[in-house]
Amino acid sequence: MIKLLLAGVWVCAITLGASYFAHSWSAQPVPTTSEVTYFGGLDYVKPASISVPIIKAGVIEGYAIAQFVFTSPANLLAKMTVPAKVIFVDEAFKAIYANSNFDFLSNSKRDLDALTKTIAQNVNKRVAQEVVVEVMVESLNFVSKEQVRCQSAG
Repeated sequence: MIKLLLAGVWVCAITLGASYFAHSWSAQPVPTTSEVTYFGGLDYVKPASISVPIIKAGVIEGYAIAQFVFTSPANLLAKMTVPAKVIFVDEAFKAIYANSNFDFLSNSKRDLDALTKTIAQNVNKRVAQEVVVEVMVESLNFVSKEQVRCQSAG
């Protein structure tokens, strides 16, 4: 009877030792970094292009047609109840429409860095998180109202 009891204690001790060894031997979790790179963790989001009326002295001079792309952490995009594309397009429209420094009628250079930073800051401020990491301009064109009339007539 004592041999059976000692055998049971021996089996329990071996089982506990093996469990402890297996648990401590398992792979340690990989430390996560908060730094986001271009090679993982970011989603490339391409919202619909927008047409923004350009108004000078109460008259429509033409339309700015813009196509943007933005990068965003995938985990934040998945948590959002309102699609990030919708908020982004709204803020991009407001940034172009309200920006008096963007004179499409002149042949001067435009400060695209300031525009993209403004859009990113406004979106992030609106959702109270850094949803937009970077904004890139895919295309930005101006179509005068005369060109629109010619295209619709022809």
